[in-house]
Formats: sequence, C-alpha cells, structure tokens
Amino acid sequence: MNSNFDVNTITYNQLISYVISHLLILDSIDSVNEAFIESEILLNYYFRTDTISLRTSFENYKEYYDINRLNNLIIRRLYGEPLAYITGNKKFLDKDMSVGHGVLIPRPETELLVEQAEIQIKRLSKNTKNIKVVDIGTGSGAIILSIANKLTNNGKKYSFIGLDESNSALKYAQKNINRYQLSNDITLIKSNLLQKIEGPIHCIISNPPYIKTNEIYSLQKEIRCYEPFFALDGGDNGIQIIDKLIYESSKVIDPTNFAIIIEIGINQYEQIKNIYYKYIDNCSISYIEDFQGIKRVAIATN
Repeated sequence: MNSNFDVNTITYNQLISYVISHLLILDSIDSVNEAFIESEILLNYYFRTDTISLRTSFENYKEYYDINRLNNLIIRRLYGEPLAYITGNKKFLDKDMSVGHGVLIPRPETELLVEQAEIQIKRLSKNTKNIKVVDIGTGSGAIILSIANKLTNNGKKYSFIGLDESNSALKYAQKNINRYQLSNDITLIKSNLLQKIEGPIHCIISNPPYIKTNEIYSLQKEIRCYEPFFALDGGDNGIQIIDKLIYESSKVIDPTNFAIIIEIGINQYEQIKNIYYKYIDNCSISYIEDFQGIKRVAIATN
C-alpha cells in the first residue's frame, strides 16, 4: 500500500483514486461508483470535513495528510470492518446516527418501518388520545428516534419507548436521542422483548432477528464477522424470535386500537401471517414491499 505521493503536490483526485483502487478489492463492493461513494465518506471522516470542502479547498487540509494513518483506515475496511463502524456514523432517513461495534447498522429497508409507523400512529390517534409506541430491539434508536422526531410537535400526546437487552445498543440509542434533544420524549428500557412492559400498547414496531442461524455464516464478511450475532439470529427457522415477539405483543396490545409493524425476511410473509392469526383474533394483515419488490414489512391491525 505504499504511495509515492508528495504532500506538497498531491491532489484530492489523486487521493480519492488511491482509496478507490483499494476498496474495489472488497467482495461487498460491486462497482466503481460504490467504491467512489465509500472513498468519499472515508476521506471526509479522515479529514473531519465534507466532500465539497475537500474538493474546493484541499490545500487547507494537506497538513493533516499522513499516508500511514490513511492506510490504517483502508486496511480496517479491507479486513471487512463496516464503513459505519470505522466512521462511527450511519445515515438513516435524514439523520446521522452514531453506531459502533455491538449495535446493528441501520439499513435503508428499515426506513419503511418508520414510514408505516407514522401512518398507523396517525390512524390510531383518531380514536385514542395518548398513544403508547414501543420499539422492540431498538438498537441505535434509529426507528423510534425518527418517529418521535416527526410526531412530537403535532399537538398529540405520545409515549415513545425503546426496548433492548443489549447494554451496547442502549448506550448508542441514548447517545443518538441526546444528540437530537429527544430525551424528554423517548424512554429507553433494558428488556428482553416485552418482558418489562405493561399494556395497553397501541403501536409496536420492530426490526427483529429474522435470519436462519445456519444462513448467517454465508452472509458477507461485514455482517457475519462484525455485526452483533444476536441481532441477526432468528433461530433455526428464522422466525423463532418473531413468533415470541408476536405472542408477547398479543398480551399487551389494546385489542380495540393497535398496529404491530415488523420487518421480515425474504419469503417469510406467509409464515408471519399464520403467526399473527395464531395469537391475535380478527386482525387484518397487510404487507409493504421494499425497493426490490420483496414483502419486507408485515403489519397487523385491529
């Protein structure tokens, strides 16, 4: 990874090309464009600035340039460490979320949960004044934070609660909640699913583990080697946690005014439908597809 760059003559284009050339080795990067985007993020993190500043005023940042320090970051990425863990940041909707080892990295498809939660909470608010919203397995807090941020100022009363049994996840969730000044609106509780919560709950949201145990080992290195196993492992059939989650949800929901919104895996929708019907009488089931046309969100309502 040696470079002959001279700190006095190096340009931003030379540097980003250097990073791209190394990131293209990664199996998880499918195109030059992906490598380019990651390289921009990595250099922004390295120089503690943004792409526009680097492109227009790179001369101002040359004093911070150290090829050995940069190579250390590139090596971490080449070993498979997710870029979000290296930078400590992941964009979710319009928010930068602090993330790190021990917490699942928010995915674009999970943004669907937030969109559907907003729709359902507004529906529920028509019949109930004080809506209780619970995010099971809150992780970095991305879901509950995004919902609370959009709904707290609309004149309605809500109780937003994030649950997780991981101390690491709760640490990052609290950090993000504080970052966006929502500590008065969101309560975090250490809990295995709904064990520490009493009803009635009106809206339950979750991105639970839904990958079959034996399939985790075939996932790309960034996931199987770095992200928390417990946040991925859905048991032998992939739906073990979801079954327990829906069962516990059925005991605490308001039967007259509720919504349960769960992210699910590929081709799990029929199994999830049967679980909903097994535990919740007379519920209506609907699905939301992701950008690939996969039924990604399963919703049960009264």
